[in-house]
Amino acid sequence: KTILERIHSSFVVNRGHFVKLLDHFQHNGQLCLVYEMLSLDFFNVLKLRKWKPLSLSKIRPIAKQLFMALSDLKRLGILHTDLKPDNVMLVDEKELKIKVIDFGLALLTHEAKTGTIMQASALRAPEIMLGLPFSYPLDMWGVGQILLFLFNPQTMCNCSSYQNVSLRHKNTHNQLEPVLVITGSVWFVHR
Repeated sequence: KTILERIHSSFVVNRGHFVKLLDHFQHNGQLCLVYEMLSLDFFNVLKLRKWKPLSLSKIRPIAKQLFMALSDLKRLGILHTDLKPDNVMLVDEKELKIKVIDFGLALLTHEAKTGTIMQASALRAPEIMLGLPFSYPLDMWGVGQILLFLFNPQTMCNCSSYQNVSLRHKNTHNQLEPVLVITGSVWFVHR
């Protein structure tokens, strides 16, 4: 079963938080997927708003739905691994009902391999950047990045270049004791 088939065949989760796969076919040797029609992803929503943030009263119901979707994925043993503003869409522009899309990098929890490079470089979770084991907190990081973007779109614009993220990673990585990086037990001390 594909990840979406696993989600939509489950009776344990609210399938309403996830895009519906309607059909698939082959065209010139390529697999083509047909999904339900949705509205805009959050990146384009904020772009159309000229990068004006959403109000907290609009972010709260979005956050609730994202957390419910995460809970459902965890119940099914699935990691999305690529949660970002582009991969959450409004069902229509009038309501704040959302759906999580793009399960192309999703995997079952037991398939997670330490050292796998995933996620957009500007949004990469610390455990991925440091080559540490990962699990459900990886998707929680993605939700945090989405909510931060909705509240303050400039955060993503300020760290979008791979060079900036790599430099930040290098500076952080060089400040950690090697044994902390190996074990994954990193403590940040405010000085």
